[in-house]
Amino acid sequence: MAVRTLNFPNNVTGYALAGVKGSSLTYLIRTDDGGSHWKRLSTPGVPPFKRIDFSNKNNGYGYSYNGAYRTVDGGVNWSEINTPANTRAATFITDKLGYAVVVVPGTGYKIEKTSNGGKSWNTALQVKSGTWNRADLYANGSQVWAILYGDAGMSQQSYSLYASGDQGESWRQVFAQSTAGAGPAPGANQDGKGTGPANPGGHPGNMALIGKKTAYLSAGSPAADKVGIGRSFDGGSTWKNIDLKAQGYSSRISFPTTKIGWLVVTSTNAPAVYATTDGGITWSAKILFRSEQN
Repeated sequence: MAVRTLNFPNNVTGYALAGVKGSSLTYLIRTDDGGSHWKRLSTPGVPPFKRIDFSNKNNGYGYSYNGAYRTVDGGVNWSEINTPANTRAATFITDKLGYAVVVVPGTGYKIEKTSNGGKSWNTALQVKSGTWNRADLYANGSQVWAILYGDAGMSQQSYSLYASGDQGESWRQVFAQSTAGAGPAPGANQDGKGTGPANPGGHPGNMALIGKKTAYLSAGSPAADKVGIGRSFDGGSTWKNIDLKAQGYSSRISFPTTKIGWLVVTSTNAPAVYATTDGGITWSAKILFRSEQN
């Protein structure tokens, strides 16, 4: 069983999305003893989650590829939250405040916001794009970040990163990564500031948001066999990419504080877990796994 997402709201209770080798299915599992033992939670009628977020042992959200769900009993039961038609990503800060990325065929993307738990939605940002495949959305406090994807081709990925520091009232395009193999990034005619991490051909992993202005993005490049992170300490006004001196084709991050973080690298030859204490400038290997070749 492979763990794809891990979420511990405290040091005892934790949740994870796990996949079985040879299957595309993802299961929600829970531990109540710090990870020593896990049990699978049945979620009948609920589509597979791609991301989970628990604020404590009982209250949490699960996000599928086109919807959002909420639990108040530790994942035993889930209720669907109303999201706009053609939603491709959603995230909620509270039971009232949430955001959704919506595709508009023929036009591009919209980011919408609700302040009443999904009863009504208002457009916060519109982005023109010739392609409208998928999106990822993250929020913490007043920060909201959206990854909007273009096409993929020749092991390359085009995408744009947008950020808001005031709960979606105003937005900036942090960068627009257009590539020769994947074409233009969404909104690429705007003032993009370079590309994402792990170029050439970097594919986004996940984001970690800390406090009011700090954000990290992991990435991996199958074409270049390398991984990296990007970061901002000022809400996206400036952005810095950092490559790791490690082989890999995808990565995932977790940052509990502004400078301390962990990164999991998926690699054919050198899968590992790395740690940083200086905001990603330097990394040290903490766990080395057996590779697929050994």
